[in-house]
Amino acid sequence: MVSIIAFGVALIAGQFTHSVLVVWRDVVGCLVAVAALAAATGAGVSVLVLPSLAADEMRADAAAAIRGIGHAAGRCGAGGRDGACRDCVPCE
Repeated sequence: MVSIIAFGVALIAGQFTHSVLVVWRDVVGCLVAVAALAAATGAGVSVLVLPSLAADEMRADAAAAIRGIGHAAGRCGAGGRDGACRDCVPCE
């Protein structure tokens, strides 16, 4: 879809030029420059944002794992008293 839009922009903008060199230099060259700028901006933002998102996700996963271990240990400890946990290994 993006290539169709780029082709349409180049076709419409190049319609009123007098030489093919001007079309390639002014129209297609500007489209390539804008695409390169967009790629560089996207790469820069991802370098800045993704590490913090990964750290937040790792922190949340570690908290969930520790919480799960605590719940499992609590169930196992309570299983000896009131029979709440029948599927875990008894803690002795």
